Amino acid sequence: MTQESGQMPPAATSTEGSTAGSRAQLRGLSAVMVAKDAAATIEAALSSVGFCSEIIVIIDDDSSDATESISRRLGARVEIRPWRGYGPSKQDAAALATGQWILSIDSDEIVSPELASSIANVLSRDDPRYAAYALRRRTRYLGRWLRHGDWGRDRVVRLFRRDAAQFSGDQVHESVVASGEKPLLEGWLWHEGDQTVESYLARLNRYTTLAADSLHASGHRATWWSLIARPAFKFLQAYVLRAGFLDGWQGLVLAWFSSVYVFTKYAKLLRLNRESK
Repeated sequence: MTQESGQMPPAATSTEGSTAGSRAQLRGLSAVMVAKDAAATIEAALSSVGFCSEIIVIIDDDSSDATESISRRLGARVEIRPWRGYGPSKQDAAALATGQWILSIDSDEIVSPELASSIANVLSRDDPRYAAYALRRRTRYLGRWLRHGDWGRDRVVRLFRRDAAQFSGDQVHESVVASGEKPLLEGWLWHEGDQTVESYLARLNRYTTLAADSLHASGHRATWWSLIARPAFKFLQAYVLRAGFLDGWQGLVLAWFSSVYVFTKYAKLLRLNRESK
């Protein structure tokens, strides 16, 4: 897909063949993933990283669908563990890897063929100046591929040397911590975001609880001002400053819910602050 086109290319959604069948292409590269109740998307995600020498999936022990059986059928190494938050769980997966390089994707993401080729080129050059690389991610939200707003120009660091980088310990919105420049690779990481308002609100509730807990544990305090100013600025930033209005009604919905996310996070933090007194 080019930046101008509006749909994921058919090749990116294909799940033909097993993941294990194409394992020998890139030795020294391990794909890692954490998952829970991801049966609807994980097959496409795992198939898209079939060029990796190994695939490791840590599944939340509360998962109740076919995530485990699908992962095993596609040749992944599966570990069932209690949930420890996104950062710690992804670091656990990276620690199990044997490859020099780690490629981390989520269970609702797909590596495009162009991105796979870029990764192969990086590994063949093995440039010692770089410990990590950033990927371009595009999200489909409520049926539309977003090009503007907070998610339209998403860049995520997901490819890194195992001995030179690690995941942050954040419960949610974790990141890869690595020193130096992180070049941006060609190709796309396709992200199948929430396609219903109901699923997004459920995710918002979970994530704001985790974010508030993390802020509280690190000593942050919420004020009434943070409940008013921060959400208002978030909407202005997402919808106007970052041109979310160009993404149609989905851009408006996302900008509004982004402000609701900020409000809810700080409302929960305010409650935690008061309960701890």
